[in-house]
Amino acid sequence: MPRIPQYRISTEGEKALLEIVHDLIQKGVVEETRGNICNSPVLPVLKRTDSSQPPVYRFVIDLREVNKIVVPQFPVVPDITALLTMIPSTATWFSVIDLKNAFFSIPIAEESRDIFGFSLGGRSFRFKRAPQGYCESPSVYSQALKCHLDAFSLPSGAALIQYMDDLLVAADSEEICKNVTVALLRHLFDLNHKVSPSKLQYVCREVTYLGHLLSKEGRRLTPERIQAIAQMSVPSTQREVRAFLGITSYCRQWIPSFSLLAKPLLALTLKDTPQPLPWTDECQKSFTDLRIALCSAPVLGTPDYSKSFTLYVHEREGCALSVLTQRFGDQQRPCAYFSATLDPVAKALPSCLKATAAAAISIRQSAGVVLDNTLIVMVPHAVDILLNRTKTQHLTSARLSGYELTLLASHIHIKRCNTLNPATLLPLPEERDVSEQHDCFLRTEEETKGRIDLKDTPLVNPDGTLWVDGSCFKLPNGDTVSAYAITTLHTIVETARIRHNSAQAAELIALTRACVLSEGKRVNVYTDSQYAFGVAFNFGRLWKERGFFTSHGTKIQHGQLVTELLESLTMPTQIAIVKCSAHKKIVDDVGRGNAFADEVAKKTARDNTSRMRGYGE
Repeated sequence: MPRIPQYRISTEGEKALLEIVHDLIQKGVVEETRGNICNSPVLPVLKRTDSSQPPVYRFVIDLREVNKIVVPQFPVVPDITALLTMIPSTATWFSVIDLKNAFFSIPIAEESRDIFGFSLGGRSFRFKRAPQGYCESPSVYSQALKCHLDAFSLPSGAALIQYMDDLLVAADSEEICKNVTVALLRHLFDLNHKVSPSKLQYVCREVTYLGHLLSKEGRRLTPERIQAIAQMSVPSTQREVRAFLGITSYCRQWIPSFSLLAKPLLALTLKDTPQPLPWTDECQKSFTDLRIALCSAPVLGTPDYSKSFTLYVHEREGCALSVLTQRFGDQQRPCAYFSATLDPVAKALPSCLKATAAAAISIRQSAGVVLDNTLIVMVPHAVDILLNRTKTQHLTSARLSGYELTLLASHIHIKRCNTLNPATLLPLPEERDVSEQHDCFLRTEEETKGRIDLKDTPLVNPDGTLWVDGSCFKLPNGDTVSAYAITTLHTIVETARIRHNSAQAAELIALTRACVLSEGKRVNVYTDSQYAFGVAFNFGRLWKERGFFTSHGTKIQHGQLVTELLESLTMPTQIAIVKCSAHKKIVDDVGRGNAFADEVAKKTARDNTSRMRGYGE
């Protein structure tokens, strides 16, 4: 059980805390005891007041050690973004009610009170009511208050929104807002809730709620928040960088391309970042751009669920960027901006498939606002065609299924649009983009092949035809041996044992050597290895873009051999790598050549025979 000694505090601070504790005892929140099983330190925190006034302290108890031994319930506190979508688009008048000392309305069972014990001035105390700082206080209070509010009936044209102890009344008219606010205050009084008069915003056209300015025009950031961010100095430590990113991230719905702008600063938060921080020009630009973006943040429209939504999506430098809009007059009005960094696997995908990943991520991010309403997704790529025609070599089955589940939902309609303006994420005029239309399927094929003109069907009248194969098995003495072979239909071109105990390595080496031996020629190369074929046409380029790391951050096997194969593919004048069936009944020359190469590779591995010669000798 937590038994943390009391911190040393000033005499003035201790006196102020004892006065607060005495007041809490009078209110039935705290009780004095002869001793506690547990002890948590308390400290006085100076409130911000006018310098001409005497200092005012806030009572704070450090319950971090208590929270460590608690198995918390799943939090039921709602997401702020989703919560604000509940404001009716027709609302023009608002009231905000802030409940006072909210957690003190939650009683603590007698047998649990010692857990919240503390000492001060040589005396022991414990809480009878839930204190601030306890991890379960927000969730428990939120549930209790919701039960009380469920009993309050609302008239037509009004909405009531609760976030913890902050209540918002939104109404279509001043009269409805006034009547609902008064009735709600009486309802709260009857249930022994206390309201803070100084924080009450009573029937206003514009109110501040959860750090947002709300009006009939929509949501915008408060001037105080913007000013606080604008006045922040350049961070000099990782903690200060994290603090700046935390403040700006809270406002990210107002910042187009937040993830992209914040990338240099996010890199400074990694564990292996040297100290002092390497503050580069790129970091300074990121810091400045984020502050400028917040100072010029737009007004975000309140979602109108009688209309459809439009989501404009763009992928840029490994980030998914999007803006959710609705038609307002003759223009699209932003409801929210979304952004996220693609995972390592998605970052290494071809450009058109990266846009597909970005679309899926953006749809998931906007789901809390859109709900099940009609959503038109505008992307500068043919995402629907890619989903229907993309081969499984480009995407794993699990990843492809995940994208399909998100993008092909019944309420989602995917359309191709012009290139998006990077500043607004809205489409450029059509006349500026006619020449930029491309075939996404062909571009994907080009970006994943080892070379643009690589064929998977035989060339007509080639200079030569080769079969390649690799073999790996254990000898009777337990030794593992591997070898590769390159042959024509009837002759051995090259065969040798290799030091890699892997059939995949042997197949990569065989295909690489076939390309080297075919330098300056037009050649057909047959292989029965799906792995080597996939590396040449799909995996190789993707792995290289990813730095030969898996999605879990581990090194890919045979990375050097893959690099050598990709380099060798450029050596023939023209090349076709053709996949043939393995271990099937031989009915043609393709089967005969493949069987011959397989036999030679096995014999070389078994007998340690090798033969090297120049192709064409």
